[in-house]
Amino acid sequence: MSSSVGVAHGCSLWLVPEGDIGERLADEIRRRNRVPFTPHVTLVGGIRIDERATYGIGTRLRNLARRIRSFDVHLGAAAAGKDFFRSVYLSVTRSPMLLDARAWAEAMFGAGIGVPFEPHLSVVYGEQPPEERRRIAEEIGERFAGTFAVRKLELHITEGPVGGWSPMSSCALP
Repeated sequence: MSSSVGVAHGCSLWLVPEGDIGERLADEIRRRNRVPFTPHVTLVGGIRIDERATYGIGTRLRNLARRIRSFDVHLGAAAAGKDFFRSVYLSVTRSPMLLDARAWAEAMFGAGIGVPFEPHLSVVYGEQPPEERRRIAEEIGERFAGTFAVRKLELHITEGPVGGWSPMSSCALP
């Protein structure tokens, strides 16, 4: 994912919570991060897309969306992580539909294959000391525990530091 701390490479396919839960998570992320980011569960990261491949990206995304269809993601309690992109995160249940979506995304985009899938929704990025991460995780607790419906797939350019990330394409799920 990164060759230096806080720097990602390629593109990432995200599941983004919408509605009330999405707004509350976005507020929490803005409050706790110097450089805010869109709340998301990464389905597949490190997707390499060169200029020649961008032509077919919409087709691949639509084909994947048709296969996946809308499903629910279950968020759990906050936990303290050990790396920059998972400093404080919410656990995500590894449902059969989520695991199928991951496998189909790997096949469709040729990324993530062989990389362990540890679904989560990060709330804080950074290099805080472990005790600070634990304190924040305890503060957040189960405030965001619950379910959100995945209604679309979003492909984001996640090249470089967080502040330079941007949406590339999205596709509604049937």
